[in-house]
Amino acid sequence: MTSGNEYVERAKDRVVELLPEHHAMVHPEVMSRSSEGYHIGSGNNIDPHHITTALRQLHAEGSMRTESARTRGERQVSTLHLTNPPPRTQTTIARASARKRLLLARYTGWSQGTVKHPHGIIGPAGETAVRTALQAASAMQPAVPTFGHVAQILGTRLPGPADSGGYLVPLDRGGLPAPTVTVLVEVKNIRSWIYPSSEELVQLLNKWAPRCSEWLTAIVTSLSLRSWGHDRA
Repeated sequence: MTSGNEYVERAKDRVVELLPEHHAMVHPEVMSRSSEGYHIGSGNNIDPHHITTALRQLHAEGSMRTESARTRGERQVSTLHLTNPPPRTQTTIARASARKRLLLARYTGWSQGTVKHPHGIIGPAGETAVRTALQAASAMQPAVPTFGHVAQILGTRLPGPADSGGYLVPLDRGGLPAPTVTVLVEVKNIRSWIYPSSEELVQLLNKWAPRCSEWLTAIVTSLSLRSWGHDRA
């Protein structure tokens, strides 16, 4: 069985291999190319927490450096580079850095919001996709028409509205209707992985967990949109 230290060493090798190929990389790009660059079951994907450790070690060893600069939209974006890149690549690295900063700034605007789109684009798009799928499936009764935001359910007002929700009547093994299941849906249409310590999970539990004891016969289910298809470390 592969140990954590072995995964970190593999992650370090992967980063050092990727940087000369791409000249400059932003942090989410390093995570994506290292943790999801291969197919499921290949054994070559590395979980993000090992990559984070690898990046710290590469910085400490002096093999990699970070360079920060502002984009035209005044966002501060950092790019990663080899400390000693191949000869005659400085211009290529500078161009790659500028392009990566622009792309990450644009993505950040889409995900975190701008003056024009205060709630961003990616989050609302994920919610729309989930609601459309729930309506098309016709598998449960919506708590709110068109599976919109749910502020109150089973007579209890939530500390914060759920993205969607409804009531599902499953069938038992004999094909007979089982007790109704209350379903709450929270959409996290984000690029990063969700760990037990992730802020998104804490927000979710803070929103619903205090009320779960009041729902004696209800089963509360949370659905999250996120990236899958990785090998466990």
